[in-house]
Amino acid sequence: MTVANSERLIRPQRGAFLGGPIGRIVARPWFDPVMLWSLRRQAFPSSRLWAAALAAEGDRDRFLAEIGRAPARMPSRSALQRAVQPIAAANDAFRTADRAWLEGFFGVDTTQGRLIDLERAWRHASHSRFASRRHVVPLVRSIRPPSVRFAIPGIDDVAARFDPAKPLRIEPPAATMRLETSRRIATNLGTEYWLRAPSPMSGDTFWVHVYEPDNVENPPTAILCHGLGVETEMMNGVVDSTLCLLRRGIRVVHPSAPGHNRRCAPGWYGGEQMLATQPIGAIEMLQAASVELGMLIRWARAASHGAPVALGGTSLGALTTQFMADRSRDWPGECRPDFLLLATSSALAGTLSYDSSLAAAVGLPAALTAQGWTRETLARLASFTDPAGPAPLQPERIFMLLGSRDTVTPYDGGVVLAKLWDLPVANVFLADRGHFSAAIGLLFDAGPYDALADALCGG
Repeated sequence: MTVANSERLIRPQRGAFLGGPIGRIVARPWFDPVMLWSLRRQAFPSSRLWAAALAAEGDRDRFLAEIGRAPARMPSRSALQRAVQPIAAANDAFRTADRAWLEGFFGVDTTQGRLIDLERAWRHASHSRFASRRHVVPLVRSIRPPSVRFAIPGIDDVAARFDPAKPLRIEPPAATMRLETSRRIATNLGTEYWLRAPSPMSGDTFWVHVYEPDNVENPPTAILCHGLGVETEMMNGVVDSTLCLLRRGIRVVHPSAPGHNRRCAPGWYGGEQMLATQPIGAIEMLQAASVELGMLIRWARAASHGAPVALGGTSLGALTTQFMADRSRDWPGECRPDFLLLATSSALAGTLSYDSSLAAAVGLPAALTAQGWTRETLARLASFTDPAGPAPLQPERIFMLLGSRDTVTPYDGGVVLAKLWDLPVANVFLADRGHFSAAIGLLFDAGPYDALADALCGG
């Protein structure tokens, strides 16, 4: 697709905001405890109220019922109205923009200029809906909502579905499964388009955002998965550290995890449903995402006539990557990755519900304990989430980034994985940072991406 520069959509560049001097200040260990405090005190509780307001569609009584527990102090009717009405309006505006976007990108044929206008309008409406959380922030202190609307299953209910004595087998995606491709738009970063398909396991629509470099025939592909609650697909003006790979002639692919972005079910905010239904939530999410990623890897390999494909991610995206690679050992080669990139990961995924500072921030350990779970009973399910070794690929093909001060996916668990898979020392990048600052640091300390790019491009 050849278009004039004036017909290209302008996306944020690497140096914008966090990619510049501010990012270098934030990407330090001081930021992580501040971030955790902010998530615990504001971000998660306000997101819970926001999700309740979205489900309520402007109805104050339904809003109160959707929160998850009775308010500590009942706000005035006018305060409730000031919160729920603007959120309902933002949601209506987003639905209108989304219908137009879907028609333009997957429906009737239209011009490049029209597509760019539709994408701008969709991004604006989506960001406005995302930012409408601000309307419930004044209610957090009085209502004191839970961070998560927990629905923890009982031990017996989980045991009826998952028997540790029986190995978990995940079937590869059927050869008949196909991804539908949207129309393309030209941007200052290259060419963009979207993929979608019915999810083979979760039953919703699997969504993927694709970025391709200009003038590169059959580029290699990097499929990079996001972290828990990370919904940059729904936001405007976010600088994406992974897009540095485009300059190396690599196609960058961002799948949306179940329960995130367009896939967020009504009444939940991004990532909440998985947290709320632990431990089943994590097992089901990992299973569904693995089949989806197998389908996506097959698509990427065919789109570039066999060029190599890397799979990676940060935090939850890294846990998903290692799970998929570990459980797809006997899948057809067309559905398996050639390289892996694991940023802030852990071999001990099964006990993160008790050991992660993020889990503690949302009250997950207490919610599990209230339903009879203990660290020991949860650990019995580790075979459904944790890698058992050896490495699913040649260790030289696996790259890892660890933050030595990480308490979200604790550093020690990452070290266990590096040793279990016998990763070369040169492939393990260590940062004197915590979980969040390590991820931000990738905006300007791109060593892991450079190593992956060298591997994908053959040296």
